[in-house]
Amino acid sequence: MKQIIYIVLFISLFSCQNETKTEIDKEIEVINDIFLQISEYFRFYNFNVPIPPPPPPLYNEKGEFIGFDTVEQKVILRNIENELKARNINTSKFIVAVFDTIVNNDHFKLTKDNLLDTIFKNYNFITKSIIENTKNPVKLELNEIVDTGKYELRYYSEFPSGRQIFHEKYNFKFGGVITLSRVYFDENYNKAIIFCDYCCGIDCWTGRVLFLQRVESKWRIVNSKRLWIA
Repeated sequence: MKQIIYIVLFISLFSCQNETKTEIDKEIEVINDIFLQISEYFRFYNFNVPIPPPPPPLYNEKGEFIGFDTVEQKVILRNIENELKARNINTSKFIVAVFDTIVNNDHFKLTKDNLLDTIFKNYNFITKSIIENTKNPVKLELNEIVDTGKYELRYYSEFPSGRQIFHEKYNFKFGGVITLSRVYFDENYNKAIIFCDYCCGIDCWTGRVLFLQRVESKWRIVNSKRLWIA
């Protein structure tokens, strides 16, 4: 009798793990389909190339503005170019740091008020699931995200912690930090919602909710709402 109980418990445990794996697989499929679309929404910025300042202004002896010092501007641009050459940046790589965990919506402090927007009206079943918050954070397997175009993904934990991540001088193009949520589906797996935020600098951060739909067996972003910007 005990053996039968153990067998039943083992089958139940295996079944639960398999269901979880299947759900995660579906979410990874979504992320693969939409990753390059996400990059278009956030426009990953290359932190390794300094933004050239405007040409220095020129004034006459009376203090009146008479134009810009284009000679000095050329010197500034040449210095920036020399700095990049000295750092030997690999321009063939564009690295984006990805938070190690696919988080649940608690990470985004999403309130019910956010879900009352009319943009959510065709996703009512999904928003109910989000409010109930039945999905736990899980480890993101980056090697399963393969459709990344010119971007190479690395775990956030591989970089210097805190603000230092944006002070480091890398020998590759660095595109900031993105965090992805679990994917929330409708009952037919034809519509979905995902949350993501992009940290584009020390004081640069934005978050969005993306509305997805399966179109000809591929997931597409069909709408978006910005949740915050800083």
